[in-house]
Amino acid sequence: MSAKEEEDVTSKLIAQLRDHLHALPINTFDSADLTVLTHQVRTLEQATASTKIRVAQQATDLAMSGEGPDASETLLHAGGVSAQTARQETSRARAAANMPTFAAALQQGCIGAEHLDTLTP
Repeated sequence: MSAKEEEDVTSKLIAQLRDHLHALPINTFDSADLTVLTHQVRTLEQATASTKIRVAQQATDLAMSGEGPDASETLLHAGGVSAQTARQETSRARAAANMPTFAAALQQGCIGAEHLDTLTP
């Protein structure tokens, strides 16, 4: 599949998931349902955090070869986050690059991105 085709599929899947999550009748959930949903949301958060780290690492690589903006700029503008959040996510990407075991643990869902914050100054 080409990069463009991957982008199209990813965009459609994310839109479907977003719409599904927004439509959930959470006010009808009991405690057990909320527990399951909370775990599922956390799994999704870990997957998106891991993906953002990979995006930041690729943006850094491209910037170093003059092919695009650096990670902070990419996350700030394309990600629509605050400058502080862009810096934090860039710092997480550096920590993950320096400690591949932690990056793998994040990708496997064993830790959250916030755990990488303890590894950076």
